[in-house]
Amino acid sequence: FFGTEGWRGMDVLGQALKLGKLPKLSRLILRSCHVSDKGIQALVEVLRANDLVFLKDLDLADNDITEEGIRTFLRALTPASLPRLASLYLEFNAGTRGVQERK
Repeated sequence: FFGTEGWRGMDVLGQALKLGKLPKLSRLILRSCHVSDKGIQALVEVLRANDLVFLKDLDLADNDITEEGIRTFLRALTPASLPRLASLYLEFNAGTRGVQERK
């Protein structure tokens, strides 16, 4: 589904979410799916439409998202876009390399 051009898969997923095809989606695991900044942009559009209100877990780790893509994603987050989000995984992306966990 995602292959080496993960953004196309994200575009299709985004369209399905916008059409209300997964209204109660609570976990979205996209780890190692080659999601790039283009894919993140498709997800941002879904966030802006507040179509993921039941989402609790979002895993975008180990993809091809740059620092700019992560910034774009984080700027799109609002309390209304992901009100139930409990866990968000972004590690092992191009934009997180060299970032160390703080304790």
